[in-house]
Amino acid sequence: MSTDSTNRNAFAHAPYPVQLVAIPVATVFGLLLYAVLSAPGFINYDCAFYLLGSKLLLDGRQQLVDLLPPIIFYFAVPPWWISKLTSLPITLVWQLFVLGAVYLSGFATVAILQKARLSGAVSLEEQGALARRDLFSVGPLVTAFFLFQLTLGFHFGQREHFFVLAYFPLFLLRWLRWHNLYPSSKKLVAAVLGVACGAITYVKPQFLLVLILIELTLFVSTRHQKQWRNCFLAAEQIALIVTLLLCFLASFAIPNIGEYYTRWIPFLTSGYAAYNAPSLADILSFASPDGHLLANPVIAIVILTGAMCFWKRSSLIPPLIAWVIGGLLVFLIQGRGWSYQSIPCVSGFFLVSSVVIYSVVEFTLSFVASKINTARSLSSNARQFAVISFLLWSCILMPLTPFLVKNSMVTGKTFDTLDRLVEVETKSGDSIVILHTMLPHAHQLQLKKDLTPATRYVWCFPLRMTSFLLRENDNREMVKRQEQTVVTEIVDDVQTGKPRLVIIEAWVTQPGGWTLARALEEHRFNQRALIGYEPMGMVDGCAVWKRRSQQ
Repeated sequence: MSTDSTNRNAFAHAPYPVQLVAIPVATVFGLLLYAVLSAPGFINYDCAFYLLGSKLLLDGRQQLVDLLPPIIFYFAVPPWWISKLTSLPITLVWQLFVLGAVYLSGFATVAILQKARLSGAVSLEEQGALARRDLFSVGPLVTAFFLFQLTLGFHFGQREHFFVLAYFPLFLLRWLRWHNLYPSSKKLVAAVLGVACGAITYVKPQFLLVLILIELTLFVSTRHQKQWRNCFLAAEQIALIVTLLLCFLASFAIPNIGEYYTRWIPFLTSGYAAYNAPSLADILSFASPDGHLLANPVIAIVILTGAMCFWKRSSLIPPLIAWVIGGLLVFLIQGRGWSYQSIPCVSGFFLVSSVVIYSVVEFTLSFVASKINTARSLSSNARQFAVISFLLWSCILMPLTPFLVKNSMVTGKTFDTLDRLVEVETKSGDSIVILHTMLPHAHQLQLKKDLTPATRYVWCFPLRMTSFLLRENDNREMVKRQEQTVVTEIVDDVQTGKPRLVIIEAWVTQPGGWTLARALEEHRFNQRALIGYEPMGMVDGCAVWKRRSQQ
């Protein structure tokens, strides 16, 4: 038997030593747990908004109005149940809830790899060296996925984060499936992954772009296109599609869901430009209003160029490039450039970076090994080769990570506004109204003090949009009616809820000196809603009114 044949047989059926990733994965999980426990009161403003909406849902109150159908409020209900049962602060429970999602994603990933390995399907006899490189890339890829979690500190728990957590193990499964490396008999885990990914995708349907692009790439780039029927009709694929359909049907049971499909989504489509979206050049450079997760666009271009060079050395690179492109499209569609919206794109970039770096390591190691006397023993020992290449990859990736992705704790900006006033003037359980178009910290403030929003319009995006649309001179009468309706609804909420404080954003947020306080007053908001309230003046750029004690 020839030397090449001997080496090939040695690699055949050689499982990737999954235990290699155990130490970095356990370390990352421990660091995340330490971060959560050391700051139990920390929470992102959007996550606080989700929890406020789900609290009102549980209390049977008027739902908050969001930019998207309020599906996320229903997903955020379990943390409230846990908080009530354990008496733990809701902020801590939420962080542990997200950490649990990280753990489940990692558990599912390992389960997928073990099933593929134990089935004996990971064979190199059919695909030779390419399969070996793919097999050895899995460990770096999984480790990189967990390392990426460390960069999401401020955005821990965003909808985009949940999507990445739900999709990553499914991505590995689909990659294995298209390469005929996953046994078709293993259906339970596959179906569960499809359900989880389908549910979180429905929360923000634009995530479907990522899934569709990757599926098309896998179909085009694999040599098993003849098995397309088995791949498209696999358990996870059917479960995902059925889950999306069931979520759509179930959404009609949500009170007032018709308003989103007939009123808010069409209105949002025409009026979102009011938020002064940055130019395309700014968005593509990830110059977000609140910082960015991509650390260096120049290095990103270099890495992606390297990915093209190693395109044929790893079957993981094409679908990961599709992940990046899909995530970029999702980022561009939303048109605002907030840093958290780039999570799908930047996560794909970080993953493809790990494969490119590994490909460089593997290529270099193979070349060096072929020039020295130990080449034969090294190339014939799959485990030894995997360990050495993994360690070399780690040595390169660890110091390079800050240049690839940025820790979001330094990009998320929060402002301690109104805190002292609210601390003095309210107590736990009070209702409060904070009307704003750009005051994220208001959500965290209400959640931490257990203050109930007394209006459905915590986030007053409609009035900012109507002011923009009125300047466009299109359908002015319809826009005016929409604005009048929104103000009337806020007035009704204030009169019914009788909040302790009414706080209204009063700084200029649009050209022409537009302010939310002035826009409300054009409809006589103060005279209609604030009967029985006394003005407290301007605090941190907000007009504040306090309900008289006898009221």
